[in-house]
Amino acid sequence: MQTQNTGLETVLRAIRSEQKTGTLTIRGAGLNEEASFEFIQGRLVAALCDAVNHEKAVWRVFLWDRVRSLFTPKNAEECEVEEKMAIGLDELIFAGSHQKERFEKIRQDIPPLTLELGVVLKALRPMATEISSRDFPVLASVVEWKTVDKILDYNPLPDVDIYESLVRLRRNQVLRVVKQVKVAAS
Repeated sequence: MQTQNTGLETVLRAIRSEQKTGTLTIRGAGLNEEASFEFIQGRLVAALCDAVNHEKAVWRVFLWDRVRSLFTPKNAEECEVEEKMAIGLDELIFAGSHQKERFEKIRQDIPPLTLELGVVLKALRPMATEISSRDFPVLASVVEWKTVDKILDYNPLPDVDIYESLVRLRRNQVLRVVKQVKVAAS
C-alpha cells in the first residue's frame, strides 16, 4: 500500500481497519524527515523518528507537511518489537491532530533546527522575568543541549510543547541566538 499526500490519520486508520502487519515508512517534505511505524494485526506497536520513539515519534510526524508513506507487509514473527506503545491509536491521532493545530498557530515563530540558543543571564535575576513551570524543563534543555534539534530529540516533551516554550522564552527575552550551526552536506 503506497500513499502520497494522504493524511497520516487516514493511513493509520486504514492499516488498523485492515488489520495489517508490517512497517509503515513515512517521509515528509523537510530535510531528513523520515519515520517508521511497526504494526501487528493493525495495532501500532512501535514508532521511530530520528532519535525519538514511541508516542513522541508519532506526534512529530503529525507536524510534517506533505507526508508520503509506503506500507511494507511482514509476518508477525519478523516484527522485532522490544517495547510496545503505551497509548492506543485513537488517542495518538487525537493528540497528534491537536498538536498540529497548535503548531500551525506558531509556525512562523519556530526557530530553525540548526539554531544554537543561549540563556540571557540577566533575565534570570529575581523578579526580572517569571518563568512558568511548563517553560522551565525547556530552559534546562537549552542549557544542556543548546541546538534546537537536540532539544527536540532529548527533551521528552512533545515537540509542539517545546516549540511553544522556545517561542515564549524568546519573546520574554530569556533566550538569545548564539549562532546558526552549519549542516554537513549529505
